[in-house]
Amino acid sequence: MKGIFPKELSRDFHKAFELRQVSDYKTFKPVLIEKAQETLSKASHFVETVKEYLKIGK
Repeated sequence: MKGIFPKELSRDFHKAFELRQVSDYKTFKPVLIEKAQETLSKASHFVETVKEYLKIGK
């Protein structure tokens, strides 16, 4: 279904996945703390949004 979640959730999810891929497989360069904190904040928002949707869907 389209339109259930805001588009930025999908973008943020894909960016986090790409960051993980690069960090795990392409370089051994550490992720900057600011980027890690930003990604964690967006991941938390993603989880909370999905939790809220699942509550409503019950």
